[in-house]
Amino acid sequence: MFARSQLPTHAAGQRDPVDLKKCFSYTALTQTTNTPGKLRRTIYINATTSMLSDYWVRQTDYTVYAVVYGCREQNLLGQCTYPDSWVWSRTPQLNADQWAIVNTAIDSLCLQEAMFLATEQANGNYV
Repeated sequence: MFARSQLPTHAAGQRDPVDLKKCFSYTALTQTTNTPGKLRRTIYINATTSMLSDYWVRQTDYTVYAVVYGCREQNLLGQCTYPDSWVWSRTPQLNADQWAIVNTAIDSLCLQEAMFLATEQANGNYV
């Protein structure tokens, strides 16, 4: 049994970010922290390989969407070389006003909307 602050997930059939025609699968455990807006996520790639990352909720309206950002890898200057970001949504579509706010948040992270892939989840939720 997992603690209330833990969210186990299994991501299967997601697009490989390098080759969009391939899919990959992994299991992850997302945990809340004592820092507001911060999550810790452990991704278990296989039985012997895992990766721990910190993620921050950078923008949310607390009811429909959240923009989450993390960095898996930094260079020697501390600059992010492997950003990881999601737009989580409780609805299949965001309205124009919500997208404008989300795009401003994405811009502030030096990311581009074109870097994000729309993904329909098995239970009908969208991200």
